[in-house]
Amino acid sequence: MSFENFKETQENDPEYQKRLKTWEEKEKYFSGSGNEDDDDFDGPFYEEESWIDKKIKELVIGLNLIGVETNFSCEGHLKGVVRFLSKGHIDDHGDEYLEEIENPPLEGAWSNPYVGFILQPKRKIFARTEKEQRKLNRKEYMAVTKLQSLIDEFYQEQDGELPEIKVRLKEHESRYSDYLITCSDAEETESISGPDDHDELERLAIERLKKEQQEILRFSEFLKKKYLETGFHI
Repeated sequence: MSFENFKETQENDPEYQKRLKTWEEKEKYFSGSGNEDDDDFDGPFYEEESWIDKKIKELVIGLNLIGVETNFSCEGHLKGVVRFLSKGHIDDHGDEYLEEIENPPLEGAWSNPYVGFILQPKRKIFARTEKEQRKLNRKEYMAVTKLQSLIDEFYQEQDGELPEIKVRLKEHESRYSDYLITCSDAEETESISGPDDHDELERLAIERLKKEQQEILRFSEFLKKKYLETGFHI
């Protein structure tokens, strides 16, 4: 089917158009800018500091429309470059002590792009403590399985080698959410050690963050297409 025929099919498909309208309404709901004078707008993001970051917003919209209620997100931010003044050592007795070093290394840090969500929106969000492991029920287990299958499908459709940085579904072991969609296996704040040059290390950290943001955006586009064309829902 040619692109022109495919586009015409979409325009004549009432279900596709219905989902497109729903997407546009959800996009408006999650947008703070430009809606303060709209009497019909009932979204929660009037204040600039509460707006959802632009580079993560489409993923937030897509997840909510396929049945995953998100509760926090971030597009990722550069934390800057720091120089460590000391590091830990273990002496012969097994005790740790700090030793100042003459030329401490530079390390750049950034916050990964991520979206956190709970699997059952009506469940009380603070239902468990930081140390508790909540066992998933069957419905939640199926939701996680479908989300992982969606990520797998995204990468199966790609030609050539898989990217070094990939979107991942990661359990978030806290009382605030059940899972994250992010680009890292590590904690939300990553760091990278580089040459003893501030500008070069900052460049490396920015480069890594941009790659993660680009991968999140690519997955967001895939999720939007999947929802609009098939009505995918977990």
